[in-house]
Amino acid sequence: MIEATNISDASIGGRVIARVEFDESDDDYGEEHASINLGLEPGESTTGTLNPDMISHRGHAAVRIDTAVVHESDGDYDYETRNRSGNRRARAYTFMVYDRDYYRVNYLLPRYAQYLAAFLSVLIVGVGVIQIIGT
Repeated sequence: MIEATNISDASIGGRVIARVEFDESDDDYGEEHASINLGLEPGESTTGTLNPDMISHRGHAAVRIDTAVVHESDGDYDYETRNRSGNRRARAYTFMVYDRDYYRVNYLLPRYAQYLAAFLSVLIVGVGVIQIIGT
């Protein structure tokens, strides 16, 4: 979910478009995007939902702001801000994408093995202490 909030003292209008991108690829992830149309009074918020299909990529990913156009009218002035910068756009959120089996094999199983090794170490020390006390 992408949320836009008007933190200024004037009414704003415009549009924000967000997409998913990956560090290892210059391509977008499909055509899915969240488009938020702005028509906000001071302090108001609006949301848009980004629902990409199952992500078949593994690695670093980001939600980027593809286009942001904001018009602010304050008296006789009209301001416009555009964010369209080359290949790398403004990133709003970054995250990791893992396949479940990859995550289980490379992260969960080694952690469980460390827990087992610590438990067995404590058990061996305990058996040794019992043998010393018993003799």
